[in-house]
Amino acid sequence: REIEKYFQGPGHFAMEGLLERFRAQTEMLKKAIVLRDASLQKGTHVDALGELAGELARLENAVADIKAYVEGEEAQLTEAEAVLEALSVQRSRVDHVQANIPDKLPRFSGASQDNRPDPKIKWGLKKKKTSKTQLQIKRIAYVRVDEFDGTPKYIRGRVNRDQVNQVVDTIYNAMVAKHKILGQPRAKLSDVDLNRFTGYKEAQSKETEGLAFIVESDIKDLTSTKVDSTMRTSFAILRHLARIKEIRGGGLTRYVML
Repeated sequence: REIEKYFQGPGHFAMEGLLERFRAQTEMLKKAIVLRDASLQKGTHVDALGELAGELARLENAVADIKAYVEGEEAQLTEAEAVLEALSVQRSRVDHVQANIPDKLPRFSGASQDNRPDPKIKWGLKKKKTSKTQLQIKRIAYVRVDEFDGTPKYIRGRVNRDQVNQVVDTIYNAMVAKHKILGQPRAKLSDVDLNRFTGYKEAQSKETEGLAFIVESDIKDLTSTKVDSTMRTSFAILRHLARIKEIRGGGLTRYVML
């Protein structure tokens, strides 16, 4: 549209003026040729031939001006096309971002923690008066659009990015609840939590020492989320993106936070 406006603006009239000048001088040239023929037959009108030469020179200059003008317009048209193409690409990116805005965004400010659990939960290990063993529970970073799109289709299946990020929240909530129990003295635990405590300790191994991990039964027991194919696919995506890793052994698959 901008290009059309340009050709309908002042540049359009400049071009028309050059063409009109070209047509007028062409008519002058035709008349001069007729006069030249008559002069050659009669051997007269030498002045007419000189005028003809002048008109030819002016005509050549007019053609050069038109050529330069057309070349300038072509260069501007090429630049305009490049700008339009760049704008089209940018618009596609904006549309893609707008269509993939996540429902939840991670918060990095420490000023507002709302109702988040304390990220530092004590292990349920034997305590000594001189030292305390603590484990920092990290929240896994949400999966970004580019990370999800870059994950192979055979890993993603039909799971969408919002479902994966919901699993990220589920893992964190289960992790906090689990280590809250592990951080309590055994004497203060209820019978149910004491059984959980024992199960958590039995799931530990040399490979998991000092690492925060959960198993599928932790999610079933501590959250209301169903462990199904969507969750297992989400685990595969998070493992592919190096958010978690698996440690197998003793019939258990332990998911370690990275």
